[in-house]
Amino acid sequence: NDTLKLRTFNKREHGGAFLLTNVTEKFPFFDTVRITFANPVDSVVKPEKAVYYKCTSDSAYAQVVMDEITKSSAKVIMPVMQGETYEITVFGNRFYDIYRKGNDTLKIKTTVTKTEDYGTIALTFKPQNATENYVLQLLSEKDEVLKEVQVSGTQTLKFEHLKAGKYRIRAIDDENANGKWDTGNYWKNIQPEHTKVFDKELNVRENWDFEETFEW
Repeated sequence: NDTLKLRTFNKREHGGAFLLTNVTEKFPFFDTVRITFANPVDSVVKPEKAVYYKCTSDSAYAQVVMDEITKSSAKVIMPVMQGETYEITVFGNRFYDIYRKGNDTLKIKTTVTKTEDYGTIALTFKPQNATENYVLQLLSEKDEVLKEVQVSGTQTLKFEHLKAGKYRIRAIDDENANGKWDTGNYWKNIQPEHTKVFDKELNVRENWDFEETFEW
């Protein structure tokens, strides 16, 4: 006789749930500690004792705030003091995913950066047409878009908390004011929106404010 075996899925399994944090050896003082999960989290056991931090001047459990929409990430609310070194522990079997697997214990050590570790670009943008809309993009040395902001008319902007390195500025003539570059439409005879890259490379140094004017 064949035997029918039923498998139940309500039992929790310890360990195996994959998680990551945005914490590295150097943690930006202006950032928030976050945890991301490979699978959506189904339940949290004792969330008030899930994450613990300690440094030379303090130690306590941190507050964990789950993303209620995706269930795949969480903010860790804790002090982040400049120049301080922290040891952060995410205790095992606190976060159980939709497959009922609990997380492994994770320990991380990090040193928080300081204001003087970064530079600032103060950019004055002067377009010929003060009524047009534009998007200004801060580009890395590899032309990656790091930050962007919508502007109209002459404005002075600050790009703060920049690591030492070389940057460039690109402007987009945002004709439809949608905050992004549009490629146009060949069949409708709509041209791509005009762009211009500022000729000068901006060499940012630590603890330094870089002032520049971009005219278009």
